[in-house]
Amino acid sequence: MVTTRKETEQGIEEITQSFGTLKKERLKLCHFLKQHDIELAVMESTGVYWKSIYHSLVTAGIKTQVVNARHVKNVPGRKTDVIDSQWLASLGHYGLVRSSFVPAPQQEQLR
Repeated sequence: MVTTRKETEQGIEEITQSFGTLKKERLKLCHFLKQHDIELAVMESTGVYWKSIYHSLVTAGIKTQVVNARHVKNVPGRKTDVIDSQWLASLGHYGLVRSSFVPAPQQEQLR
């Protein structure tokens, strides 16, 4: 789930869209973000599921921050992918996220 967030003359504009995780879908995601002139992508690190998406975004030249899901918790009991996506977009928009450590590709390969 992806939410873009931009300031316009009419206020904040949000667009939420769903993408799969296969390579073709990740390429669509990168194209979607570039089409909307997104400067920063913020994503949660949950298990190992984030890695392929992260690498696709970075390879496409999109600045990407991976954040710990515990550090960006929203209201407990109201968790959905759409709400989480919108919440991360808001936090990233206002600069309220702190990046997790993501090793360089060479260092990751050594691990």
